[in-house]
Amino acid sequence: MSDIIDRVYIVDDDPVAAASVAALVAEMGIEAITYSSAEEFLAAYNGHRPGCLVTDVRMLRMSGLELQETLRERGCLISVVVLTGYADTNVTIRAMRAGAFTLLEKPCREGELWDAIRGALRDDAERWKSEERVRQVRERLATLTVAERQVLDRMVAGEMNKQIAHELDVSVRTVEVRRQNLFSKDGSRFASRTRSDGRRSRQSRELKVHAATHGYCSYVIKLLTATSRPSAECGYPHGECG
Repeated sequence: MSDIIDRVYIVDDDPVAAASVAALVAEMGIEAITYSSAEEFLAAYNGHRPGCLVTDVRMLRMSGLELQETLRERGCLISVVVLTGYADTNVTIRAMRAGAFTLLEKPCREGELWDAIRGALRDDAERWKSEERVRQVRERLATLTVAERQVLDRMVAGEMNKQIAHELDVSVRTVEVRRQNLFSKDGSRFASRTRSDGRRSRQSRELKVHAATHGYCSYVIKLLTATSRPSAECGYPHGECG
């Protein structure tokens, strides 16, 4: 995740309005790209993150709200600042339900827009980093065998090696080997520091330390090793764990 470059995408069919926002972004020292329609943006956008989308609501053909919803359907969670000269309740609710960072009514003060863009970029950078960590974990866990996944599921539940061995009808030594294998694949020496006869509370505590060290929660491990995808209790909106 080196060479991270913030980028602001401006979608507005009013060239004067788009140029005004682009000029403000340029003053912020951030790269800005303008598009005259939602369709043009969708055709050109390559998924770059972190970033911020600033879009008008009322445009010919696809509206800003439809653009926002289309991005969401495609799994793109870029932060969105919605601009509108017609900020009624329905527009506001629809924008926020689609995950807008904020909605500003035109004409908005320069400082207000500046703060909104800064906040949206910060929010997107944090979420993007979390998504990257989850993707890395998914890639690592994809290398586990079925047997190793069975051990990991039970470790996440806080079970002792002896209990895991009993449930899987294998020896404690076999559990130790699988445990060592799965954590060596995850780039950790955690398993080698854990006694096979350690207490349940100690195992659970060590697993939490391991998870925190690698930047993801125990629930995410459960999520990534489950055969079916449960609802995201870890705080990520549905689908965000990617």
